[in-house]
Amino acid sequence: MMTLFEQEYAVERYGDEKRAEGKAEGRTEGELNKAKEMAFSLFQMGVPIDKIAEAAKLDVGLVKNWLIESGTVGAKNK
Repeated sequence: MMTLFEQEYAVERYGDEKRAEGKAEGRTEGELNKAKEMAFSLFQMGVPIDKIAEAAKLDVGLVKNWLIESGTVGAKNK
């Protein structure tokens, strides 16, 4: 059986781990949002989708989906 001190410590550690996970998820989401903004801008400048994906180090399909979902490019143009 855990002592009260051990229980408090375990709860604190769990909270620390969850905070760290949340920060990592937030960073990843922020990086993807920035890449998405860059993809839209580059596409509007006439850069081909495959080159945008290469520059952003992302999958071509992901970039195409972003552009289609945003209405920037029609599904037939993918």
